Amino acid sequence: MAESSFPVLEQPLTDQQWGQVTAGLGSGVLGASAGNYALVGVNNATNSAQLSAGGGMSQAIVSGYYHRIDANHSISLPAISSGTVTYYVGLTYDPLRHAEPTGPVSITVTTSKPSGGGKVYLPLYEVPRQPNELLTDAIKKVRVRRVLIAPTLSVASVEELPDPGTMMQGTLCQTSNLNMIWRVSGDRWVPLNATGILSPFDMGGWRIVIPAGGIELTYLEDGRRLAKISNAQIVRTGAEFTQGTSYQAMGTLIPDSLRGAGAAQSQATLAVAAATYPGAVRLDAGSGVIQFRLATGSQTIMPDHVVLFSASWIVAG
Repeated sequence: MAESSFPVLEQPLTDQQWGQVTAGLGSGVLGASAGNYALVGVNNATNSAQLSAGGGMSQAIVSGYYHRIDANHSISLPAISSGTVTYYVGLTYDPLRHAEPTGPVSITVTTSKPSGGGKVYLPLYEVPRQPNELLTDAIKKVRVRRVLIAPTLSVASVEELPDPGTMMQGTLCQTSNLNMIWRVSGDRWVPLNATGILSPFDMGGWRIVIPAGGIELTYLEDGRRLAKISNAQIVRTGAEFTQGTSYQAMGTLIPDSLRGAGAAQSQATLAVAAATYPGAVRLDAGSGVIQFRLATGSQTIMPDHVVLFSASWIVAG
């Protein structure tokens, strides 16, 4: 048959059709807590371990079929006398198990990956064992194959991120105002190596050129926010004035939402036609005001003269 579609009105789906219809959901662990199906309770005497029920219930989906455990589940990982054996620990959907009291998906421990007969295998762990080896030593070499499936969300701003404690582990959420992606890890949202770009204030008498497009805002692992201006050019558009070695205010550069505490000072350069003069800028993170001074002497700053600098600071709150 070259073409087909389903569901068909008032006709049941086969198990394979159901798996195909739900394929977009993916197969994987539903990370309601950080410990779902974690490998715990390793016992050398009985050559056994347990799959954890996590925070009360571990859950997964395999080819559209749901599986759960509400208590730790024991598995056997027998010692071997020769050669090397790898135990494949996972969840297996078996169409022949639909009549079983526990349903068509079960925890399996095998020495080869389950396949054939319509089976669908979701790996959790691969445990290699060698002769005369304690299980605790074998577990140190375990290969973790767990895959989490979780929702992808979108909110308007960072302030509207939902309570991570109510989300599944691995949930992704985009914050539209910064175009950043966040991931639930443990009990908090963690940024995925993304940097937001926010516009600086327009300063009277100056034109601001920042190659990155604005002030770069990065969320650090500890939750603080780092603001950075890289390779900025502030071009004079107003009346000329004389600049010496004392700081003079150029204007307010940092918007209210990115202000912090203290001041950041960095090297700067005044570019006048073909000549350059060293100096420094001082960014008052509390007021947002930027000041400039020359290292030595004085210069008349006229239209099209440029102050070049980079700076960074920690945003308050």
